[in-house]
Amino acid sequence: MTQTKTQQSNPQIFTIWSDEIKGRIDPYFFSAEIKDFRNKLSKTKTVKLGEIIEVITKGETPLWRGDDYQNEGVPFLKVQNITPENIKGKIVYISEKVDKRMKRSQLFGGELLYTMAGSIGIATIFPENFGRANINQAIAKIVLKSEINKKYIKIMLNSDLCKKQAEMALTAVAQPNINFEQIKSIKIPLPSLPIQNKIVSIMSKAYEEKKRKEIKAGEILNSVDDFVLKELGIKMPEIEKEMVFEVWSDEVENGRIDPYFYSSIFMDTINLLDNLKTETIKLGEVVEIFSGARPKGGVGNILEGIPSLGGEHVLSSGEIKTEKLKFIPVDFHRSHLDSAVKINDVLLVKDGATTGKVGIIPKNYPYKDCNINEHVFAIRIKDKKIIPKYIFAFLNSGLGQSQIKREITGATVTGLTRESVKNLQIPILPLNIQKKISEKIELYYSQSKTLQKEAKEVLENAKEKVEKMILK
Repeated sequence: MTQTKTQQSNPQIFTIWSDEIKGRIDPYFFSAEIKDFRNKLSKTKTVKLGEIIEVITKGETPLWRGDDYQNEGVPFLKVQNITPENIKGKIVYISEKVDKRMKRSQLFGGELLYTMAGSIGIATIFPENFGRANINQAIAKIVLKSEINKKYIKIMLNSDLCKKQAEMALTAVAQPNINFEQIKSIKIPLPSLPIQNKIVSIMSKAYEEKKRKEIKAGEILNSVDDFVLKELGIKMPEIEKEMVFEVWSDEVENGRIDPYFYSSIFMDTINLLDNLKTETIKLGEVVEIFSGARPKGGVGNILEGIPSLGGEHVLSSGEIKTEKLKFIPVDFHRSHLDSAVKINDVLLVKDGATTGKVGIIPKNYPYKDCNINEHVFAIRIKDKKIIPKYIFAFLNSGLGQSQIKREITGATVTGLTRESVKNLQIPILPLNIQKKISEKIELYYSQSKTLQKEAKEVLENAKEKVEKMILK
């Protein structure tokens, strides 16, 4: 008898007899959930992915050979750029010379891409109109046999049916990755070509509807910034990037001599703040600012305890994630109560790729006890004349973000210091205006969240419909 936890951390106890063990001894592989899945898969006609693959290869990391990324050149895709819909996110570049050396992983359009490490099991089709590109070692480039509808295969690889198989393969290895042989062993239902085409049509329409709802949700969130700035009586200037400008010695502040700090993008913000009709104060005058820590050795293997929030848990919408959290032991939390966070604390990402992102702990956050790590500042309002959601809204506004971006320091690892955050200028509006902004934010975020939920449901309903068509 063995005891394990499912992927949702629900304790289970079940029995495995020795004659049932065939090469695998990890409990998850023999759980009721996986047993039910294998039975379901066995009742439909499938082929192994390897049977319909013409070519499978992957790239490498240029930095291993001492090659630096470029400001322009050939786009170089990483796992974070791969989504089921398309290629997204910030893209880095490699030189033509490096791209030619990595010939086997060059992309020209139409290739099927599949993530092998990090966020494993995400498939997409490299767009025909993207132009040339290349991939790193964590992405598989797959060329399918010509008689197969590759859009259908992409849909299947992103389905729970195939993702579960990739997940099962992962439990057998120490590192979170999947290799070529495991990819080729994934079983894919292969109905007739007309059925494949019908499934592609259903999912394409679902993705389009999902995209429409997400765009509308984004527009609602963007209108929050306009509303806040309108209440402040200002309009952000059009941004024009200057290549040449001058700074006089008497203009130098806080020992900063880097040109970026004095560019017009930021100096215009300073002028706006100086000319506001309302009073401004330094953020540090009305708040307490603190950061946290995590145990030595990290938290990757800690599956339960007290949630420890980091930069990755602060969403672009300002929400705080409630799923896929990291945890710290209860004892560690109790010895670090000075970094415990509570409702209405504003979180500001202080370093890393998402420096400057702002979120707020909502009143309905499901965890009573919660902490933060060393990559996040918590901002707690200590003045009753200041409403937390107003501070959150202002820091998220164009005026707040411009100040934050100006204060980011560091050549290699960018970040914000506690002093720089304390010195951010905050306009102090009457309490009734702050309340009006807070209520409007509640409304906007509620509307946006509803649309995001609907977008997710559209896709899930389409996936269920497709699964019923395949698993008859």
